[in-house]
Amino acid sequence: MGVRVVGTLPQQATLVASRDDGDGLSVWLAESGASPTDATCSVEVYARTTEAELFVGSLTTVPQAAGSRASRLVAVACVPGARAWSVVARGSTAGYDAEVYLSAGQPSGGPGLVPLDAAGRPTVP
Repeated sequence: MGVRVVGTLPQQATLVASRDDGDGLSVWLAESGASPTDATCSVEVYARTTEAELFVGSLTTVPQAAGSRASRLVAVACVPGARAWSVVARGSTAGYDAEVYLSAGQPSGGPGLVPLDAAGRPTVP
């Protein structure tokens, strides 16, 4: 079971999900608005271990106008030994409106951050 954090992003928000028994993270995005737009969300992911806070990676979401759903999984991350996660998200326009949900728990892949495309497939830089 994950920790759910909800925040509206008109400009910038920092969301934290703490979990003592998992070192994986899922980042979910739910955008508001009646019609698809070209607006995107930039996301930076950080993990805290008992030793340090680490920058895990960053991504820019695929806009709804390019085929993304309004609500979707946008990234998964894994840092062995992670005990807390921080996500900084910024909308690309002043009127951008979304909610970010974090779900921490057991990982489903190797260490690092994996951004997902409009169809939910992993992208490779």
